[in-house]
Amino acid sequence: MTDFTAQRMDPYIVRLVVKDLFKGDKELLSGFNAFLPKELMIELDDEQPIPPTMADEFWKAIDYIMKVKETFQDDDRIYKSFMNILDMFKKKEKSLDEICNEVTILFRNHHDLRVEFYHFLPRNL
Repeated sequence: MTDFTAQRMDPYIVRLVVKDLFKGDKELLSGFNAFLPKELMIELDDEQPIPPTMADEFWKAIDYIMKVKETFQDDDRIYKSFMNILDMFKKKEKSLDEICNEVTILFRNHHDLRVEFYHFLPRNL
């Protein structure tokens, strides 16, 4: 929360971190939701616990998102566009090919970010 208060961490990242920390405790999540705007509220559905290997990948993804944010701290439009692309993929509004194309264009001058992004793509498609 210190990083969030100091504006070093995006509210969407805080939401993901809190969701993982509370691990489905509906009472804690509900209490935390009271402090969030509607678009950031954590769903209180019956989610399965995250296996340890997936939890490791989760934290790697958080680190990657923070790296993207830091890289584009002088132009947050790129970071926001990236988060929007991920959100649209999650909502199934964009295909895997579409997000790959958009991320390639968005990060055209950042080979390292493109390569790292491809590590997070589903392998079984």
